[in-house]
Amino acid sequence: MKGICHIFICRLYWHEAFASHAYQGGGFMTAIRIAGIGVGGIFRAHLRGYKTLSDSFSLVALCDINEEAAQRIAEENKIQRVYTSVEALLKDGDIDAVDICLPHDLHAPVAIAAAEAG
Repeated sequence: MKGICHIFICRLYWHEAFASHAYQGGGFMTAIRIAGIGVGGIFRAHLRGYKTLSDSFSLVALCDINEEAAQRIAEENKIQRVYTSVEALLKDGDIDAVDICLPHDLHAPVAIAAAEAG
């Protein structure tokens, strides 16, 4: 984990790790690797945006307590990894940012855990 992407791209908190992706007029030189936390309706809306911005962002992992739902979305969208716990997801070293798509009362603890994970 190198940063946090909370509530899609409009609320991206920049972190020094994003400098390695170097923004070049309309996109990053290498796609920022995103993990979605929560695969409900909000995530599906974000998924459409990620597909539109696929040169800049790559969904590489999903996390949801409903493993079946997460696995289905992962298979449909060629997302590599599925987790059922945020703790396990945050240990994944191949993620640059997370997109927190959970009920509002769960945002803070997950965002804090992601920030602490580095």
